[in-house]
Order: sequence, then C-alpha cells, then structure tokens
Amino acid sequence: MSFTKEVLLQNIKARTISQIIEGVERFPKPFQAETFIQLPEDENLSAKISQCVLCSLAKSRNHVVVSKVIQPKKYFILADFPDSIEDKSGHIFSEKSPLASLILNLLGKIGIINESYFSYAIKCFPQKALSTDCLNICVQNHLLDELKNVAPEYVFCFGYRAMKGLYISLKVPFFFENINENSKLDKLELSGKSIQPFFLPSIKELYEFPHWRKQVWDLLTGL
Repeated sequence: MSFTKEVLLQNIKARTISQIIEGVERFPKPFQAETFIQLPEDENLSAKISQCVLCSLAKSRNHVVVSKVIQPKKYFILADFPDSIEDKSGHIFSEKSPLASLILNLLGKIGIINESYFSYAIKCFPQKALSTDCLNICVQNHLLDELKNVAPEYVFCFGYRAMKGLYISLKVPFFFENINENSKLDKLELSGKSIQPFFLPSIKELYEFPHWRKQVWDLLTGL
C-alpha cells in the first residue's frame, strides 16, 4: 500500500513539473519589455534639445534646429544661428539653404564633410532682434553637452556669436577685441582633451563677400 502511494505521489510530482515546464515554454517571461527600451544617449540629448523652451525664441520658432544624431566627429562646425529655411524644415545645415549649402560645398571640397558635426550656438531662428540672453541660455544648457558627446579635435566657429558661445559653454574667459577673423586661437580643454578652435567669418558674411572665402579655404586646407 505504501509502495503504491509513493509511486502515485511521484507520478503526481512528475506530471506537475512537466506542466510547469510546458507553461514556461509556451508563455516565456519577456527578457525586456518593448515599451521600456532605452534610447541611445545621443538620441535622448537631441530630443531634449529639440523641446527646449528656456528662452523667448521658443514663442516664435517653428523648430529647434539640432542634429538628429549627436556622435563623435573630428570636426565641430559651429555657426551663429539657423536661417528661416532651416527653421521651417527643422533640418540643420540644409542643402536648400543658400547660406548653409555654401559651407557644405566648402567642407566637401576640402574633404572633411563626412567627419563633421554641425551645430548652431543659438538653435532657433530669431524673427526679431536677438538678445544676449538667448545666446547665454542656449550655450550653457545645450552646447557643452553636444561638445562632450562629439569630442572633436577641431571647432570651426563661423561668426562672433559662435566663437563667444563656445567660450561661454566651456566657462573660459574671452577677450576678443584684437582678434581678427580667419584666426587660429589658443587650444582649449574639454574633458581632459585638447581641442583646436578657429575664428572664421559668419556664414552670412561669406555669402555676401565671396572674396573672403579664399582666406577660409587657405586656412582650413592647411590642417
């Protein structure tokens, strides 16, 4: 009798375990739920910047003009602010913009366009006069994060606001009264790494004064 009971208990135990295993195989526990997949850091940063409402420009802009992918590049192309074409499309350094396409053409001929990351010191198009607060707010909250993610060797500052914004973001004192455009500036440090900045004419100036483009060409092709 005891033998029969023992065999019966073993059979029940074996069947129970078999059913449990079958249930686990049929309805396995998800390794990771789809809704909780974490975005890469660069996509999170780009999304964060694109939703900025920290300054007065947020009331009149169409888009925050920022690169969709923020990743390491050798060259950091920094200009003053986007134009109305980029504001409407949201595409940074758009080929449809006569101003931006000028720089794209230049970098393409030099052969560094694929190694370049594009950014603006002020990421919204100013419909009216631009206040200093907009520059300070934008570079202090966004530019430094971009620089850390891109980790460039060179920064090309196209315009005074771009150059000023770079130094503000890095909290480096700047005295530019006697500095001319098309200048190689003293090296700066970012996260323990040395970066080489250049002060160049603004994109608008290069568009309006074509004879200045050769000076930029001569300076950058010598790298």
